[in-house]
Amino acid sequence: CMVKMIVSAKKKICIQTPYFIPDDTFMGSLKLAILSGVKVEIMIPKRIDHISVHFATLSYINDLLALGATVQIYNGFIHSKVLFIDDKILTLGSCNMDIRSGSLNFEDNVVIYNKDKVLEYKDIYNKDLLLCKQYTEVERKKKNIFVKMFISIARLFSSIL
Repeated sequence: CMVKMIVSAKKKICIQTPYFIPDDTFMGSLKLAILSGVKVEIMIPKRIDHISVHFATLSYINDLLALGATVQIYNGFIHSKVLFIDDKILTLGSCNMDIRSGSLNFEDNVVIYNKDKVLEYKDIYNKDLLLCKQYTEVERKKKNIFVKMFISIARLFSSIL
């Protein structure tokens, strides 16, 4: 469902998630969207609860950042799992943007096609943006060699995190 939403995007995709470890199809659809001119914005937390999951998240985030995605770091912990497309469609629920939620944990989301509800959530998202700092290529490159190494190692184990 989320992949279908992503490939239908014309203008903007917004994702808010505590964990971002997408499978190949999800990641490929986001890359295709970016390369097609769709703005992709991802919000992840600054405060983390699993260091290995955070490093794996950064590995995927770095790939999308290099393609032109905007990454926002929320000052605290967010637990929202939201994806909305072009102010027209929204999905939210218990499903993280990670491999485990979709295939192992039997988590579920609701899809909302009501534009008023989508815009209502967009207002909440925009308020959360006020508590964010943009993560940039400059910041990514500043990470020390050990952090970069842990990010790469976490990517290797991402399918089991």
